[in-house]
Amino acid sequence: MTGDGPWLRAQALAWGVLASAFRNTGDLNRAESSLVVALTFLADAPEERCTLGSRLTLRAAYLRCDQGRFDEALELNREAVEGFRAAQDEHLVGCALLDRALVFHRSGRTERAIQILAQAVDSIDRERDPRCYLAAVHNMAVYLQRIARTEEDMEEALHWLRLAMAEHEQTPERIHLLKLRSLAALCRAGLDQGGRERARFRAELLAVRDEFRDLGATAHEAVILLHQAQLAVEDGDEEELDRLAGEVFSLASRLPKDDAARESLLGFHAACRRRAVTRTMLTRAVARIEDRRPRI
Repeated sequence: MTGDGPWLRAQALAWGVLASAFRNTGDLNRAESSLVVALTFLADAPEERCTLGSRLTLRAAYLRCDQGRFDEALELNREAVEGFRAAQDEHLVGCALLDRALVFHRSGRTERAIQILAQAVDSIDRERDPRCYLAAVHNMAVYLQRIARTEEDMEEALHWLRLAMAEHEQTPERIHLLKLRSLAALCRAGLDQGGRERARFRAELLAVRDEFRDLGATAHEAVILLHQAQLAVEDGDEEELDRLAGEVFSLASRLPKDDAARESLLGFHAACRRRAVTRTMLTRAVARIEDRRPRI
């Protein structure tokens, strides 16, 4: 039998999943079209909405974030949070706050993102949805490392990086664990007064980069090259910067022409030629790559 409430709900759910699949592959137009279809099916079955309507609203918010329409994303996220609260489901509220934090982070308001993410971590039911909890801890580690400037900041970021790595040990997704290893190496390097262990941290980044290459994760490999450049800038090592600049074209040739990682690598190379590489420039280049990756 077709046309009844459960069937319409199943259609809405299926089209919502398809929308997320399109979004994760960068096809935002098809993602939006699929969401419209999902919401149409749900509108025909109001008795089946429950929390599904809020879930679809959350998917729409995520799409708006990817489109750079951050204010709209926050408004849609607010609607989803209200729906989950009305359903008295604090776990789903926490999952929605996780996404809300991401919108703030991608719009350049990482400090605010961290405040919201702290609420999310407290609300998410780890047993019910370990992946959502993992994403919250992972993102907290990444955000804290991104804005760390003082020794205290780096210690806090390193604490969360260790927690996130422990969580990732329970999953088969090696890429995310490698990413955290690289950030932990940067934090430890920042805490290395006098640079006594600098060679060890450079070696750790090189090892992670080799593992990304083995996985065929070229964009992540590009991020590690930029992290290597960051340590070289901090050490005033012009020879190392020149060596890394020499690797750029080989790495960039493995990336699509319109890829953010390729553009960031070529920008780094141009800055090297001008002797204008700065830590801020490298941080922005990494953010440009990372913030186009789908949520874990």
